[in-house]
Amino acid sequence: MDMKNRSRKLRVGVLRGGPSSQYESSLKTGKHVIDALRQNKNYTVQDIFIDRNGVWHTDGMSRTVDRIFPHIDVAVNSLHGAYGEDGRVQQILESHKIPYTGSTVFGSAAAMNKPLAKKFFKMHGLLTPEHVIIKKEDHTPSLLKKIFTKYPHLKLVKPSASGSSLGVAAFKTMDEFEKAVAQA
Repeated sequence: MDMKNRSRKLRVGVLRGGPSSQYESSLKTGKHVIDALRQNKNYTVQDIFIDRNGVWHTDGMSRTVDRIFPHIDVAVNSLHGAYGEDGRVQQILESHKIPYTGSTVFGSAAAMNKPLAKKFFKMHGLLTPEHVIIKKEDHTPSLLKKIFTKYPHLKLVKPSASGSSLGVAAFKTMDEFEKAVAQA
């Protein structure tokens, strides 16, 4: 958008909080974004707080998205983890025709699902580190021992659908590997 031709300030809604284990990080990220945007005279900033139960708030009051969205031109997605990075909030924004920062619904959902993302990358010729998917229902001591023995260089465990570095565990021993898998 050409700011010189605008007759009013761009109304930016900053989404933060959310029903995710990364709630606290999202609050901090959103606050930093709000503070930075408020330093620019071309923007008016609306703090859109989403509580742990997924209830949206502005100006200290709970509101439906239908009451929030007419007052913003664009959304800055500062939500972390599930809901903010898995395509769900993107779906809400797209269904209300609100432009937003970050990846699309599909891109977000695919990136949050690590096995799906790796499959997609490989289909398009991108290299990814070697990995093994351990399903909860298949998790047995004998399977873990087989993996640990077959892949001595494999040294990280990561949950398949977690954001950021949540649940990532480095290990060196079989005991540490078992604990990391159980925790993931």
